[in-house]
Amino acid sequence: MKPAWQWVLCLFCLLSTKSQGQECLKIGESFKSSFLTGCLTVFTDSTGTIPPEKLNINNFHKPLTETPNFGTDGLTHWLLFSCKNESHLSKKLIVEVDIVYADAMSFYVFDGPTLIQKIERDSWHTYIWDRKVPSRYFAFPLALEPSQSVRVFISARERGGTLVLPVSVWDNKTFTQRATRETLTFLAPATLLFFLAIISLILYVLYPSPLWIFYALHAVGTSLYILNIEGFLAHYTPPPFNSIKGYAIGASLSWLANLFFAYYFVYKPFPKTPSWIVSANNIFISMHAVWLFIVFATPFQEHAANISLIMNGFSVVFMFSCLLFCAIRGSQDALLYTIGIGPLLLSIFIRILNSADLFPVQTWHYYFRYYAPLFEIIVLGIGTLQQLIRDREATLKRLDAAQKEVIFAQDSERERIAADLHDDLGGVIATLGHQLDQSLQINSIDTLKQKIQSIKVTTSQAGDKVRSIAHNLMPPDFERLGLIGSVQQLVQSMNDNRFTFEVFGLTRRLAPPVELNAYRIVSELIHNVQKHAQAQRVSVQLLYHTDSVCIVIDDDGLGSRATKKTDKPVGIGLKNISSRVNYLRAHWHIDSSEQGTTTIVDIPYDYVPGQHSDR
Repeated sequence: MKPAWQWVLCLFCLLSTKSQGQECLKIGESFKSSFLTGCLTVFTDSTGTIPPEKLNINNFHKPLTETPNFGTDGLTHWLLFSCKNESHLSKKLIVEVDIVYADAMSFYVFDGPTLIQKIERDSWHTYIWDRKVPSRYFAFPLALEPSQSVRVFISARERGGTLVLPVSVWDNKTFTQRATRETLTFLAPATLLFFLAIISLILYVLYPSPLWIFYALHAVGTSLYILNIEGFLAHYTPPPFNSIKGYAIGASLSWLANLFFAYYFVYKPFPKTPSWIVSANNIFISMHAVWLFIVFATPFQEHAANISLIMNGFSVVFMFSCLLFCAIRGSQDALLYTIGIGPLLLSIFIRILNSADLFPVQTWHYYFRYYAPLFEIIVLGIGTLQQLIRDREATLKRLDAAQKEVIFAQDSERERIAADLHDDLGGVIATLGHQLDQSLQINSIDTLKQKIQSIKVTTSQAGDKVRSIAHNLMPPDFERLGLIGSVQQLVQSMNDNRFTFEVFGLTRRLAPPVELNAYRIVSELIHNVQKHAQAQRVSVQLLYHTDSVCIVIDDDGLGSRATKKTDKPVGIGLKNISSRVNYLRAHWHIDSSEQGTTTIVDIPYDYVPGQHSDR
């Protein structure tokens, strides 16, 4: 009699042997679908030369995972399952292998030892309408008569990527309904993304901003990812978008645009963005740009898919962390972005768990994978429109303020002209009138000649005053001379050896409003020096830099001894200068000491009127 432990061992072996046996798929009257759980066995043909008739069923074994995953070995792998029609009706079935990219796939059906059906050398290069079943995936028809039992062999080989072979059997009608439903489900987000990309390009033409360009690239990249991974591009587009690496190209393009978009949408406009976030964002941009080039230029392998997935995972975690950091510091745009990217972070996390076999794949994972980025892009579109509206409102307010400042400058100019006419020209004309009255009472010819000579001098003075006032308003030939020539003419017209004029840098003509307002700033500053500084030396300089022109007025006058230094300019003249500086979006500074005064006005070349300056 055998010991007890030997009986236990025998029982265990019997159970193990039974569990390794192949279960038969039974097709009943109400059969709809089956994912062949427990029915599939697999075998690897390392030579790739064994025909289906020579296969030894005893060499087949259960797959290591529920969904057969053969990796990237490039060998020929066989799948086998048995099925029996237990209904009283003929059954038209579809055997589907849920994979898009396989270099070769064949389908064989045996009734006993007899081969009754075969479809050989199908591949992802086969045009969809040339297939027995027009499907994005590999699908084969299977017809069973009542009580008929068959064995189904499927061989597959893929050298350019991972060979994962989820096999399912469907009733013909159910398969058609499911395929139509899934096609619409997956096409909907991709189509909507392309539509959003077109809308964003139209908005870019109407309201130029880099945000719209990167928004469009983000939407197009995500759409390419969806269409490629679901096989829509495999049969209709040229390389590389119709190959397995097309989804990596779409994902890399999407993330590259996403990182640029985050910079222009959040980091750049938000003043509290730390410099390390911008630097790290630039590093991620460089990584994705290099990776995009590598994917384009090299054959796609399994390690490339893993690298792409890891890069996308790190990118979404990095971006989510940075956006959350900015949101905590008060950025409303970052808060909106964080809300939009949240589902995408979750979908990538789920996919990583699926790839590591830590979380079983479920149908909703696929839908969530494609609708999460759509949700993000819709949220970003809403945020971009809100930001555009805010910017336009702020621009209108700045323009309104600029118009008020221009009106104030014009009123100040009129007041100064009125003062010049009253104090200077008015006094000269009054003197001239008094001299004419005196000349009417003179009887002596010699005395009259002397008086006429005096009147002539006074008249000449009146002409000089008129020319001076006119020159301050608009120098002659200003459009021809430009800023440099007009300032030089102004300094020369004063006939004052205390004043010198110099130009430094690579000169250039500016927009007419910039040159005219810059000239009037120089004119007002020179007028102030003449009137208040009591200077012995005055230097007028124009310094042309790479991005701005700098006006420097330096004198050795009274400086801080003349008036107490204040934080804000006082007097009509300086108020007039301040208005023009703000209108030109310039910066200015007055440095006054006992040795004199230096006034610096820095005017940018990119003239955008209405934005206030710092002083």
